[in-house]
Amino acid sequence: MDLADVFRARQRIAPYVRRTPLVQSSWLSETAHAAVSLKLESLQVSHSFKWRGAFNAVLARLERSGHAPARLVTASAGNHGRALAVAAETFDLPLTVFTPTDAPEAKLAAIRRHGAELRADAADYDEAERRAKAFAIETGAEFISAYNDVLTFQKDQETAANADKPNISRDPLLRGFRNSIRFALSDDYNAGGTYTKLAGVGVGFDSTGKLTLDDEVFEEALASSPTDVQHLFSGTAGGGGAFGALDDLVTDYTQSGGLVASARTRITDQVSALNKRLDRMEEKLALRRESLQKEYIAADMAMTKMKAQSSSLETLGGQYRLF
Repeated sequence: MDLADVFRARQRIAPYVRRTPLVQSSWLSETAHAAVSLKLESLQVSHSFKWRGAFNAVLARLERSGHAPARLVTASAGNHGRALAVAAETFDLPLTVFTPTDAPEAKLAAIRRHGAELRADAADYDEAERRAKAFAIETGAEFISAYNDVLTFQKDQETAANADKPNISRDPLLRGFRNSIRFALSDDYNAGGTYTKLAGVGVGFDSTGKLTLDDEVFEEALASSPTDVQHLFSGTAGGGGAFGALDDLVTDYTQSGGLVASARTRITDQVSALNKRLDRMEEKLALRRESLQKEYIAADMAMTKMKAQSSSLETLGGQYRLF
């Protein structure tokens, strides 16, 4: 994602969000020995920054597909579900929200109030997310993550590229991530068992990155050799296999000094260069403004002098008429 994507998201959600103030914090500034400001998203419509992401996620999907999804589903501890419920209500989209049983009642009430179907029966957030994803597979609903929309973002960029719209689908970082995921999901994982590929136990992924499951093949594999299925997923020591490879891949892209960090540094450098250009332009504008002010003063003085001369000529002309 580059600066242009941020500006596109800003433009996309502008009609639906409240512009909140940025206030400098004296205490944090003194503690950090730097100018630190707080973005008061507590003043946002839903009293949370989640409002922005929820509307952006829904609007991006509407732009991408050109038609409304049949149903949306998400998992939330409260704020995301409430914001997404409002976004879904705004565009008349059915939404199902999975939450933990101990989510704040005020937020659950808000989710219900905005017309979403609420399922607040999970033990914790992780279980709520698992149930939401399973619901998406069973019903065909589109899952919207509360914190990570990488695969959907990737698909959005590819769709934008095909429509000749601004995109970063050819960015080396995104292409590398996509290819690495594809390789990891189709690779052989030989842990000494019967199954070496995810497809062998009925697990697959469609073109958008959604998980697919052939129940019949999966149940047959479990009945035949549950240990081999477990080894395929997580290796013999519990940290390898296909899912271990995916975990390592995501870590490589997100850890400090990793590829995402490198891209962030590149973007930061681009923004810094842009700021320097803006600073130079402001300096040139200041010099031009000063020059124009001097020219205005000189012109004003010239006009005053011309008026004085005109007045003198008129007086002199009056004297000549006396003769």
